[in-house]
Amino acid sequence: LSTITKYINDIKTPGGFSFLLDKNGTVLAHANTEFVNKPLGEQKDYSGIAANILANDSGQLTYNYNGDPQLLYFQKLPNSGWTIATSISEKYAFADYVTLRNNIALIIIALTIICIVLAAIIASRIVKPLIQLQKNAQLLAEGDMTVHVKVRGKDEIAQLGIAFNKMSSSLRNLIVTVSNS
Repeated sequence: LSTITKYINDIKTPGGFSFLLDKNGTVLAHANTEFVNKPLGEQKDYSGIAANILANDSGQLTYNYNGDPQLLYFQKLPNSGWTIATSISEKYAFADYVTLRNNIALIIIALTIICIVLAAIIASRIVKPLIQLQKNAQLLAEGDMTVHVKVRGKDEIAQLGIAFNKMSSSLRNLIVTVSNS
């Protein structure tokens, strides 16, 4: 029994520990030596789950150990009726998941901000020439025949600027022709 107890106590479970129960629920090995040779059901943190461990051949439970939420996995050993259990802190078990979730959330927020900035830049590149074209059209309507729009690129807005410049030039030529006549 001392060899088995030493073996159980030597099991390294990061963020947790392992323990061993006999078929009656007496603790044979535990990280907390005060529990050894006492019924598991009489221990404060285990009173609600001890009966479930003894009644089933294997399973998974959640409980609180020293105020820390724990995941408990247990398996009844064949022939002896003893049960070996491993308990691990939920915080430790899900630490990688929480880190990954937070990183993904940060990436999504960063991408959203980048998309908003890009959309604002693209919108301003589309809207600025249209605003300038509208102002020049207003000047032309008020009689300023010298209005000319600076054209950049070959997109639809540039084509609209070229058409505006042709219209302004045609109106200027028409007025010069009428004035000469």
